Amino acid sequence: MADTDVDPVFVIDELRLRPGTLDEFLSAFRARYRPGAEARGQRLVHLLVTPPTTEVGLSHEVVILWSLEGIEGFWGMRSQNATPEVSAWWAACDAQWAESRTRRFAAAPETIPSLDAAGRVHA
Repeated sequence: MADTDVDPVFVIDELRLRPGTLDEFLSAFRARYRPGAEARGQRLVHLLVTPPTTEVGLSHEVVILWSLEGIEGFWGMRSQNATPEVSAWWAACDAQWAESRTRRFAAAPETIPSLDAAGRVHA
C-alpha cells in the first residue's frame, strides 16, 4: 500500500501515433509495457487518447500519466529504465507505432521543497 505522506512524482508520456496504429499500440502497451512499468513502481493514473474517435486516417495522440511514490520511487524507476527490456520496448514503439514521443516529470508546486530536500535517493 502506498504511503499517503509521500509526495508523488508524476511521469507524463506523450506519443503521436501513426494513423491506424492505435488499437495495436494499446494492445501491446497493456500486454508488454504496463506490467513491467508497474513492477518498476509506476502506477497508471490515466491513459488518454485524442482525438476521441476512431475515424480512419487520423493520427492519435496518447497521454499516459503515471504516479511514483516520491523521490525514492522516481530514482528507483529511473535506475531500472535502461534495462534491455525497456530499451527494446521503446525501440519497437518507435519502429512500429510512434511518429514522436516525449517523457516529462512533474510534481505539485507545493511538494517541490520536500523533493529538493530529499535529494537524489539511490535505489
